[in-house]
Amino acid sequence: MWLKQFLVEAKRVIKDTGAIVLCCDQKTNYRIRLLLDEVFGENNFVNEIVWLYGAGGYKRTIPFATKHDTIYIYSKTENYFYKKLIDPETKTIYKDWWRIKSIADKSGYLKIDDEWKILTPYQKPKKLFERFILALTKENDVVLDPFMGSGTTAAACIQTNRKFIGYEIDKEYCKIANKRLSQEVLKCI
Repeated sequence: MWLKQFLVEAKRVIKDTGAIVLCCDQKTNYRIRLLLDEVFGENNFVNEIVWLYGAGGYKRTIPFATKHDTIYIYSKTENYFYKKLIDPETKTIYKDWWRIKSIADKSGYLKIDDEWKILTPYQKPKKLFERFILALTKENDVVLDPFMGSGTTAAACIQTNRKFIGYEIDKEYCKIANKRLSQEVLKCI
């Protein structure tokens, strides 16, 4: 019930040109998709992205290892902002799939930022969020991360010249995020 209330409030505060990016695992993705359809409307579904990772997710009691998370993108209106991204190496528009070599593990999948990878069990790669932020926002736009964790989204906002609002209920994660974001700001000076 809390998630539906959260999504209703998120839709209220998102600009008409804005979008929501929501990450989930295989245990919750189908329920979250139904809630997103209900709150944002099926016509405002933008995309479903599968984030593959090569490490973790193995349990002997489960026959097939979990090696992906689902990321849903929904817009508030049909007039959402979207910018095609250019691959800096090839100078061409990114394809429908992304492979970021600089942060790929041996299998070629995105990996968590080495320096911060032990911080939270749910952490995603900063480069992954930089892509979403660059494609779905303009410079100086505000990005909201209501599940801030160790500050990955906020760090990506600093790197891409966006403003951010983040909150987190775990005090230890807040301390980690503060330290991390202080370091990110110093890199930009």
